[in-house]
Amino acid sequence: MMNWIGILVGIIGVAIAIYFGIASRRRRELVYSVNSVRTRVVISGQTKDLDVFYDGSSLGDVDITAVQLAFWNAGNESIRKPNILEEVVVKTEPPVRILEASIRAQSRNIVGLSLLDSPNSRKIGQVPISWDILERNDGASIQLLYLGEPEVDVSVQGVIEGQREIKRLSVSTDFKSPQDQKKSFRKSVLIATVCFIILLISMALLFFRKLDPDYIAIVFSGSVMIFLISTLNAISKKREKYPPFGF
Repeated sequence: MMNWIGILVGIIGVAIAIYFGIASRRRRELVYSVNSVRTRVVISGQTKDLDVFYDGSSLGDVDITAVQLAFWNAGNESIRKPNILEEVVVKTEPPVRILEASIRAQSRNIVGLSLLDSPNSRKIGQVPISWDILERNDGASIQLLYLGEPEVDVSVQGVIEGQREIKRLSVSTDFKSPQDQKKSFRKSVLIATVCFIILLISMALLFFRKLDPDYIAIVFSGSVMIFLISTLNAISKKREKYPPFGF
């Protein structure tokens, strides 16, 4: 019985050591998500009595859509200006005219986010972006107002030192707010902690032979399973790729 328990404890220890070993590796990881919910500001064919003007000129009968996207550093190595090997650009696919690009929020003022767009770049559906520094979970959310329907795709492209590509992460309409993310993670950690305490108590009772070994073995086995599931769940929630500051 003691050998069996020792093996289980050893497996748990190795798994935890591997996880923290991987998590401690220094890496830059710029990622982005596009909000799946888009707002149709103007719908062509339904606004015959409405004339849309932009920069003093009529746009005619057009579709205008608003979309939000967020980008952030999901790694544990800061991303500074010198680490940007190729300009980071927000692009529409296919290229459609962007009427306006605005910063909705940024994680901290120290980020120093700038939109380097111009009338020429917006005309071809591009908004270059720059920042001073992005530490872990630092980033910003941006809103684009463009000529086109909601089906127009939006991406973030560029080259970051030490990173093969800027990753796009899918976020469903039921994505969690930063507050909900923290609550969910804390709940999983609490369950894992309680199970770990039960494991320690079970081992102590078995060592001092206070209860029937078979009964303790059942409690211990159940606690191990719940502990592993809760720990893996907490790890997965910690690594969930929701925008840390929302859209």
